[in-house]
Amino acid sequence: LSYLGARIDTFPKGSRLLRAGEQVEEVGLVLAGSAHYQEDIWGNRNILSKTGPGQTFADVFACAPGAVLNV
Repeated sequence: LSYLGARIDTFPKGSRLLRAGEQVEEVGLVLAGSAHYQEDIWGNRNILSKTGPGQTFADVFACAPGAVLNV
């Protein structure tokens, strides 16, 4: 994983990892806890998806050059 530039980050509960409209260049992997996709393109907060340990997030956007996050 070090060859790929992998790193471990810790985020406090309630942190925003990604924002709508951002260009994504990295794939996230949840090691512990969970990540929720909460905000739609209008700024409404609803749990749209939940990602838990062993699951990835933002992978589709990171692998598509120029793709913009619209969650």
